[in-house]
Amino acid sequence: MKNNTKSNTKSNTYIEDILEEYIPKVTCDITPYANRYEINIKKEIDDSEEYHELMSIIRQASPHDIVEVYIETEGGLLDVGLQLIDELNRCPAQKHCFVSSGVASMGTMIVLGVEWDMVDISPLSTFHFHSVSYGSVGKHQDLVEKVAHTANLTSKLYDRFYKGILDDDQLKNITEHKGELSLLGEEVLELIKAKHQAMLAEANGLPDDVEDLEGMTVLPTYEEVMKMKKLELQELFIELFDLSESVDNKEEVA
Repeated sequence: MKNNTKSNTKSNTYIEDILEEYIPKVTCDITPYANRYEINIKKEIDDSEEYHELMSIIRQASPHDIVEVYIETEGGLLDVGLQLIDELNRCPAQKHCFVSSGVASMGTMIVLGVEWDMVDISPLSTFHFHSVSYGSVGKHQDLVEKVAHTANLTSKLYDRFYKGILDDDQLKNITEHKGELSLLGEEVLELIKAKHQAMLAEANGLPDDVEDLEGMTVLPTYEEVMKMKKLELQELFIELFDLSESVDNKEEVA
């Protein structure tokens, strides 16, 4: 019986040479890491198929994604709006809110009810607050029960969405005296940020009136986010090109 060791060795070397020629030593696979979802709510919030599709899309977002919601609506159906708020709060993606001209009714509740990661509210936009509007037809006792149920529901809604934004007198005027209230975007933005910081203080067991707490995140605006990104890029540039020794005074990005 012949010894085929040499021939097998030559054959293996030949195959390896071929593989080395055709198979790259370095490979690169590109996989989409994040998606940007742009949601525009510009019309009345109703029970149309569009809103059901919208909520289905929101459920698909991952923690790596960004969901940008541009909202300019006078409101709409309470149950659909509440479902939209819940879906956005369950969504693990970064959630950014944009308001340019203004919102009212259910639109106001959406802006105030979602736990946004960033807000961009035009200072001259208008936020309109008022009590819920509804109507029913039926037997007397059915209507009495409906009114009682709605009063209980709206009381919880006002406590959840308006508390911390409106003071006690403003809230009482809306809930008990059918009053209406309009605030400018710059006022609402400051109130949202103050409420956000108060919630963080409460979560950390600190007094509500503590200001400028080191290490605590205050809800940023769009301008602040962009400024932070510029500063991060400046730091990265200096680190990559080792300019820390040659740069004595780094100018803060305007």
